[in-house]
Order: sequence, then structure tokens, then C-alpha cells
Amino acid sequence: MPAGNEEKRVSAWEQVRESATLMCKSTVDETVYSSCFAGKGDQTYLQWLLHAWGWTLTVALVALVIALVLGLVLVKVSRVDHG
Repeated sequence: MPAGNEEKRVSAWEQVRESATLMCKSTVDETVYSSCFAGKGDQTYLQWLLHAWGWTLTVALVALVIALVLGLVLVKVSRVDHG
């Protein structure tokens, strides 16, 4: 039975290696970059993912600023109306 468990560990490790290799692959062709960061004119899946996370955080922070500004405006308006 230990041999079966060992085979599962090896296959899981292979899945991790394949996943890591995928992240370093170009989005345009089959080039795999050793540093996972492509030069100008190309982009790896890791760079694509980091770029998407950057946009997600940017949109979230802009939404937070808008909500805080609107909240402050509404508080000021409600205080002016009620004296």
C-alpha cells in the first residue's frame, strides 16, 4: 500500500510542476520563461494574473474613495437640513 501513496505524491508534485510551468508560459505562443516574466511585447500567464489583480485592487480602492466621499457629503447635507 505505501507504493500507491508514493505514486499519488509524485503525481501531485507533477501537477504542481505543470501548474508552475503554465504560469511561466507565454499567452501568445508556447514559450516558457525561466523567470516567469517575459520581455517587451510578450506576457506570461503570471504577468496576466498580476495585472488583473492590480486592476481589481484599483477598482476596489476607487469605489472605496467614492463611497467615503458620498458618505461625507450625505452626512453634511443631513446636518445642514436638520440644523
